[in-house]
Amino acid sequence: MPTAIQDDAAPADRDAMARAIEAADLGIWQIDLATDLALTRSQRHDQLFGHEAPQKDWGFAAAARQVIDDDRPAFLAAVAEARRTGLLRCAIRVRWPDGSVHGLEFRGRTLAGPDGTGTLMAGTVADIGGRLATEARLHESELQLRLAQAVADIGLFEWDIAAGTVTYNDELLRIYGIDRAAFDGRYESWRPTVMPEDLARLEASLAGTLARREANIRLDFRIRRPDGEIRQVECIAALTYGPDGTPLRGIGVNRDRTDAIRQLHALHESQERDRALFEQAAVGIIDADLEGNWIRVNHRLAAMLGYDSSDELRGRSWVDLTHPDDLAAGREQIAALKAGRIAYRSGDKRFLRKDGAVIWANATVSLVRDTDTGRPSFLTSVVVDATDRKMAEAALMEAEERLRFALDAAGAGLWNLDVASGDAACSDGYCRLYGLDPAGPGHRTTEEWLAQVHHEDRERARSAVEASFAEGGYFCEYRIVRTDGAVRWLAAHGRTHLDAAGRPTRFTGLVVDVTTLREAELSLRMAIDATGLATWERVVATGDARWSQNHFPLLGYRPDPAGRASFAMWRDRVLPEYRPSIEATLAGCRDGDRFDIVYRIRRADDGAERWLQTIGRAFGEDGDGQPRRMLGVTIDVTDREVARARLQTLQDELLHVSRLADAGVMASGLVHELAQPLTAAALALQGAWRLARRAADGLSADLRRDLDEAHAHAESQIARAGAILEGLRGFIEPRGAVRRSEALPPLVEDARLLAMVGFSGSDVAVRNAIPAGTPHVLANGAQLRQLLFNLLRNAIQAMAEQPTAPVPRTVTVSAAVREGMVEVEVADNGPGLPPKVAAQLFEPFVTTKPDGMGIGLSLCRSIVEAHGGSIRAEANAGGGTVFRFTLPIDAPDGRPHNSEDLDASHGPA
Repeated sequence: MPTAIQDDAAPADRDAMARAIEAADLGIWQIDLATDLALTRSQRHDQLFGHEAPQKDWGFAAAARQVIDDDRPAFLAAVAEARRTGLLRCAIRVRWPDGSVHGLEFRGRTLAGPDGTGTLMAGTVADIGGRLATEARLHESELQLRLAQAVADIGLFEWDIAAGTVTYNDELLRIYGIDRAAFDGRYESWRPTVMPEDLARLEASLAGTLARREANIRLDFRIRRPDGEIRQVECIAALTYGPDGTPLRGIGVNRDRTDAIRQLHALHESQERDRALFEQAAVGIIDADLEGNWIRVNHRLAAMLGYDSSDELRGRSWVDLTHPDDLAAGREQIAALKAGRIAYRSGDKRFLRKDGAVIWANATVSLVRDTDTGRPSFLTSVVVDATDRKMAEAALMEAEERLRFALDAAGAGLWNLDVASGDAACSDGYCRLYGLDPAGPGHRTTEEWLAQVHHEDRERARSAVEASFAEGGYFCEYRIVRTDGAVRWLAAHGRTHLDAAGRPTRFTGLVVDVTTLREAELSLRMAIDATGLATWERVVATGDARWSQNHFPLLGYRPDPAGRASFAMWRDRVLPEYRPSIEATLAGCRDGDRFDIVYRIRRADDGAERWLQTIGRAFGEDGDGQPRRMLGVTIDVTDREVARARLQTLQDELLHVSRLADAGVMASGLVHELAQPLTAAALALQGAWRLARRAADGLSADLRRDLDEAHAHAESQIARAGAILEGLRGFIEPRGAVRRSEALPPLVEDARLLAMVGFSGSDVAVRNAIPAGTPHVLANGAQLRQLLFNLLRNAIQAMAEQPTAPVPRTVTVSAAVREGMVEVEVADNGPGLPPKVAAQLFEPFVTTKPDGMGIGLSLCRSIVEAHGGSIRAEANAGGGTVFRFTLPIDAPDGRPHNSEDLDASHGPA
């Protein structure tokens, strides 16, 4: 397996390094910066990019092609920066050939080539998981850190040995009884808190530890608090040194041992007076001889070590129950007590339980001297179970390490500003975000930071920091200009720490790069603007709102550059009749509820009325169950609502005409049917009267006169009935209606919209194929709409009732000029007409529908013939039925005509 291990290393060293790299699950690589080609790379490197076999011509450019779009700019920028600085470190996401996404971290350093120049770069690549997992680990680490500090109940400190400054947490300041504002954080200011008798011993021990470059130190000393109280403190710290052995930093804890020491002395006194108190103590107590053999043990210690009674432990040696790794320290401790070098010793140690388990405990051992001779008499110890505390401390250390790793992986940066002095400390991640040298100090002051903030955002960023000094919380998004000239968006979260008087002391926080998010928001905003959707957001409690720029013109307002608006601005534009229902809808919304309202408004600028539709959703709930925010979009639907109203008007008009026409056809049939019996009655009456006249010679004059009067009366009534029927026929026949020049395409479109009502979800389509340039016809528009509606509706219903269709179901309306008339064709590809129905299709009361009346097509024939045309039906060659009817072409003058002006065969007279 090829690696980047130097050739001059010994074979054993190379093997060891290779095994170490494999154990760390790292891929290694070496790239010629001049050609951007990999000289060597490990098999694990290829596997981390999803390749089973090595790829040809591999280098940074080839790797960049697998980086996902969101991370590619940052990766290329990191590579460019590495060419300049010689150091490469970046976290990216790559897409494997199978489409999955994986998180990788690149680390590299420039190496000298054969000619001594830095033309080679070698490094590692590691699997770090996705960004979401990294953010989850960051959040988890922060929670663990806070939990560990709370559970441990210890005071933390960090000592910068070179600078002589000490940073304390709040718990440690409480131990010392010091107000944060009264402590300047210098080591020299801490020294006077230590009792003079202990200070020399403490500093001598510290000096010896530093001289020996020991990594850990444990100190016991007394302090005097500002109120005069003396407290016993235990200090445990870890020390770090520079390459040359110079002490750099100490990190540790202080614990107040005063109560434990006092309890120890109180217990010793009580042993002489009351053994019951010894046995009932809440801590473990041991009395041992000077060799460490246990003379007396209380029940609490026995239970702590897993024994049923203290009698089982009597006579046992501390050596038997101490973890082997702690024996040497225990022997040294007893020797120091017996020699009188120390009065007591307190520290953590490990005990072995009866079941073999190991527990941590804090043991304070004191030497008891004979009151008469002053010689050592016995040893006594107070033991407190420290297992939980040790676990908390381990969790704290692990959380700190995970936090550092998560911050590095997430590309986040930290800062810490001393408000009083103006001095700032910045993390490596912070420096990388700003393009600064990670080995440098970063921004040392607020003014240095502001110098890199984009000039358009500088005052806003300054104001946000100043507001934080007064209020505590801090959040701001702003642009920076990196040292390489690139402009990036950053989001900073922080907090100002205030003293008891409310004065700012420290300003700390975290900053991340949100350029990709900002670019995505810009793309989304552009997409929304392109669709014409106006977006809005409303804070329910305050009524404050934020609108997109295209929302203001909808309501007739001048746009606000910052998008500031209010709920009242919108409500005042809604017409009064719509407000109650809208406010009731909004008042009833709860978290997650969606609403969709259509209403009319009066614009603020020109007073024009428009129809709007607002769609939104409620989010969050306050203490009263009301939503905290509402988000949504608003669109202008005036054209849609006007078209809907027009469609309703046409539908109502056509329905009315249809009803009148249906009634007319029915009445026409009745006239036709009643005229025949009336004629027969008249003929029968005439015959009867003639027969009666022949036989009237034998009648008296009065009877003959009465017979003549009855005949005349009956004849006049039959004539009157015939006149009434003839008048009704003249009334119902479609003549005398005003006809005008009508264009066929809009009439067909109106009829299509009406005919499709109720069938919008079907797969039947109506095509308006009237050719351009078709002459206008001379017709009554309402009657022609009724004619087209009946034909289209019949075809749509017939095809919609078909269970299946081999081809798309379509009705096509077309037209052509033939023999001085316009012939309109309505063709469908439906099931066609039964033969027995086709022969009498246009007769009244003939229908193929179970619930039909059979007057629709009869009406169609009446309308066509009243216009001087003809209508017929034929089978469609491709399946279905074709209706063809003719209409007169409009006269050249285009004036309105009445039906009396038309000859039934030749059109206009």
